[in-house]
Amino acid sequence: MGLHMKLGPKAVSACGAILFSLMSPASAQQQVAAVPDGPSSLREVYQDWSVTCSVREKARVCSLAQDQVQQNGQRLLAMEIAARPDGSTTATLLLPFGI
Repeated sequence: MGLHMKLGPKAVSACGAILFSLMSPASAQQQVAAVPDGPSSLREVYQDWSVTCSVREKARVCSLAQDQVQQNGQRLLAMEIAARPDGSTTATLLLPFGI
């Protein structure tokens, strides 16, 4: 029971572009203009990946995440890469014990 991910060239390019934009200090520190009645957060999904952006302290904060589960529903891997308002980037991996 291994973890297998098959990504085509378009998927790899899309993930690379998302990662690049998340790690860019300009995007993390970008000031968000107030939009009347506009959404305060946004979530998009592409295959196994999800991108979530929200507004915190008048700055846009985004993260890229993926969960991999076995057929029985047990989580094998949860990964999140997030751009913080100060311009730094964090990565978090959650794995079950014993791996």
